[in-house]
Amino acid sequence: MNKFFFYFFYIHFILKIKGYDGYLNYQNESTWGNLICTNGKFQSPINIINSDLNLLIDNKNEIAKIESFEYSPIKNQKIQFIHGYKYMIDTSKNGFFNIRIIDKLYKFNLHDIHFHLNSEHKINSKSYDIEVHFVHTNSDSSENLNNKYLVIALLYKISYNENNIDSFIEKLPFNDINKEIDYLEFKSVFSKLNNQIIYFYKGGLTTPYCDESVNWLVIGEIQKISYSKFIEIKNLIGKEYPLGNNREIKPLNSRKIYIISSTYNPRISNIRVILIIIIFCLFLLFIMSKMCPESLNCFDSIL
Repeated sequence: MNKFFFYFFYIHFILKIKGYDGYLNYQNESTWGNLICTNGKFQSPINIINSDLNLLIDNKNEIAKIESFEYSPIKNQKIQFIHGYKYMIDTSKNGFFNIRIIDKLYKFNLHDIHFHLNSEHKINSKSYDIEVHFVHTNSDSSENLNNKYLVIALLYKISYNENNIDSFIEKLPFNDINKEIDYLEFKSVFSKLNNQIIYFYKGGLTTPYCDESVNWLVIGEIQKISYSKFIEIKNLIGKEYPLGNNREIKPLNSRKIYIISSTYNPRISNIRVILIIIIFCLFLLFIMSKMCPESLNCFDSIL
């Protein structure tokens, strides 16, 4: 009997250190029982501001470049509720994603797809209704600790025009998680990655144990979800998390965010350009005022 209690409390202690301790209090992360979650400097999610000076355009794909990916349909799977906080589909046999980071090619195997009620990431300080994470793990177990994971994040907003939505999320049975997904193709989600704005940054897992070894790809194009499907997800996740299972925004600290899509339009982030032009014009006016003789009103002559 004593051994039983010893092992019980030992396992409980280990799970608490790892962070897998059932229900997550998203309003009080100090209860997560993990120092990385509370003290880490490279945590996720973040607020992506297009006018931020920490946002850089990777035109030459020197930081990250999508090389290839391959996904097979989901077959005979169910939506699972595990660890007391994670609503996911096991996709450990459904494909891989190849990406070059700096100067090295990495292969990440798809591990799971899971769902957050309320988006975790924000774009230009705006939250969205749903966020879906495609979690990948490094195929090379000997790889250094900085590149354990690749997570692709899709943000969804409600559309009330339900006849004009073509999304894999619409085919998932959130209203009956005991129902098997017989066959679901989701490769089309990624078929247009080369034509989208993609934000790349280094961060952490958004649930314990908050490992800071994640390569994040946040898709800039906001996806559509029908109101009826949103309600299904809200009813499912809201049973345990009425306020949503989304983590609060974390500081960027010294990190940079990179736009790795070659089709990025700089006008989307033109505030910096406008500021530079204004500063340059003010500088020219200052120079002209110094060069212009006091007896002449140069500015009137210009006007």
